[in-house]
Amino acid sequence: MSADQRLLVAQVMVFLLSLTRAHPRCYRSDATYNCYYFCEAFTSAQHFAMVDRYHARNCAHFVLKDSYLDRLPSNAFADTTVSVLQFSNVTVGAYGDRQENASSPFYALKDHLRKLIFSDQPRALDSWSLLRGLDRLETLLLLKVGEVNLTTDFNALPPSVKEIQILGAHIDRVDQDWLATLHGLNAVTVEETNLGSISRSMLPRPAPTLMMLNLAGNRLTSLPEDLTIDMPALRQLDAGYNEITTLHESTLAPLKRNRGFVSLTGNPMTCDCRLAFLLTYPKRWNYYLCANPPSLATRSIQSLTEAELCSEVSSRVLSNNVSGLLS
Repeated sequence: MSADQRLLVAQVMVFLLSLTRAHPRCYRSDATYNCYYFCEAFTSAQHFAMVDRYHARNCAHFVLKDSYLDRLPSNAFADTTVSVLQFSNVTVGAYGDRQENASSPFYALKDHLRKLIFSDQPRALDSWSLLRGLDRLETLLLLKVGEVNLTTDFNALPPSVKEIQILGAHIDRVDQDWLATLHGLNAVTVEETNLGSISRSMLPRPAPTLMMLNLAGNRLTSLPEDLTIDMPALRQLDAGYNEITTLHESTLAPLKRNRGFVSLTGNPMTCDCRLAFLLTYPKRWNYYLCANPPSLATRSIQSLTEAELCSEVSSRVLSNNVSGLLS
């Protein structure tokens, strides 16, 4: 495609986008088991007057998409019974009406909202305290959100929240007490992000109901020894496709006791004596192919013996000692 053709395509796309933005609309879409109410191309708080409250009240799913708003009005979702609310490619400057002590737009859903989704947009909420009082909220999903801060503000989420999922996000800031007080969590997912480390203090302790911890596809180089301590219900840990080279038995032992499942696939593991404990662990777990040492590369940890794993350490120690004597 020539430069002129690319320019023409870009101009057409801008024109079509301007048409879309110039025509805000709402419509209902019925699926087999669910009703979805969509509103799109909103650029003003006044556009929420277009919402057909009757149709919206009879749909469990409300999706606001492709919109740019200076302010989300306090009555945006009034007189609806939405249980799943999704913002898709939406930018909001402020939440609630301009007057002092204006209520949060989400408060109108306090008796109904169970799942809140932010997808394909630069950021989510400035503060999770905007969701205070939503005592039926159970799931928060952040999907392909440009900037997510894993900060202590997450602890302002309602205690009813059981599942937090963060997928495909860029993590800008991390606090060591990220989810520390959310003791009712059942599942936590941070997947396909730039997260480089995790500590036990970032998660609730104890975490009596936490059953699933998904940390796949990040940039973790290790898992803390105490990561799974005080997680009596933990049944699933996914740490696949990170940059982890070795493991501590204390990290995985609780999952062995709980007859849980662990996935470690896709990590550049060094197969040596430190990992010999895995030979007594469940074969049904997803392990990995050794990345190092070269003599064991591409071998599965479960295909090796303790002698093979530990002889590599002995060989390196002997080689280092000989080199030291000769130098």
